[in-house]
Amino acid sequence: MINVRSYSLNLLYQVERRPTEAERRQADLELGLMAARVSRRWRRVTRPVRALRANQARNDTIGW
Repeated sequence: MINVRSYSLNLLYQVERRPTEAERRQADLELGLMAARVSRRWRRVTRPVRALRANQARNDTIGW
């Protein structure tokens, strides 16, 4: 029970205090890296669809 209580108090302390400049920079860096990973994965997943659309667009213009 003491561990749960000390964890709760620490959590309250973390919520109430303002983050330091270094903590904000670190959080921004981590968010930026996460966004870059998500973007790379999204582009990798959607690559076949983009290729099909580009091929379809080429075929549409050739038929004119």
